[in-house]
This record gives sequence, structure tokens and C-alpha cells, in this order.
Amino acid sequence: MKFRTSLSCILFVFAAFAWTVGQEKAGVEGQARPIQAEFSRVYGEWKGLLGELAKLKVEYRTANKQRQKEIDEKYKELIDQATRLLDELIAASKKAYSEAPNSDGKVTNMLLGVLGTATRATTMNKRFPCETPDGEQVR
Repeated sequence: MKFRTSLSCILFVFAAFAWTVGQEKAGVEGQARPIQAEFSRVYGEWKGLLGELAKLKVEYRTANKQRQKEIDEKYKELIDQATRLLDELIAASKKAYSEAPNSDGKVTNMLLGVLGTATRATTMNKRFPCETPDGEQVR
């Protein structure tokens, strides 16, 4: 009988502790994370630009010459926008990861992609150095 009472008390304390931890975790998850929200905004804009670029690429294949010229201009504009947005996206990714490491796969994958691209670019530049027409080394 004494064992049952002790076991009941232990289970009650454990259940109360688990409930408290669950409530604290729910409170943290329910809080607005402005840094994560900023990442989501920039990431959504980035994905939108990539989608538009993909659509233009498909349309280009079947377009007439006049439409291809229009698509070229629009494509260049979108590439410029994406290039400008990339620095903002990388900065937002770093901040979001710092705020909550490994909590969002999109953030982690974005940073791993940036790291992989930078590593490949560095390796390629070392293996195949490039120079500008005036002889300056490109890095």
C-alpha cells in the first residue's frame, strides 16, 4: 500500500512537471518571433521571384521573336531583383538561425546552400583563376 501511494505521488509530480513544461513550450512557440517573420517574408519574396523566372524560361521556348525580347528584358529585371534580395535573404537566414538554431528547415537549408555555393565558387576560382581584360585577378 505504501508503495502504491509513493508511486502515485511520483506519477502525479511527473505529470505536473510534464504539463508545466508543455505549457511553457506552448507559450514560447506561441510568441511572435519578429526575426523568423522577417525571414519568412524575404524567403517568400525570393521563392516568388524564382517562380516568375521559371515561368518566363518556359514561355521563352515557344514565344515569337518580339515576345522573346520582352521576356529577355523582364528576365534581366527579375535577376537584378533576385541579386539584390539575396544579401537580404542571407542576413535574415543568419539572424533566424541565431534566434532558434535548427528549428526551421528552410533556414538551415538556405544557409547550407549558401555555404555550398561559396565553397564551390572558391574551389573553382583556385583551380581556374580568371582575369579581367586589363589583367586584374577576379576573386
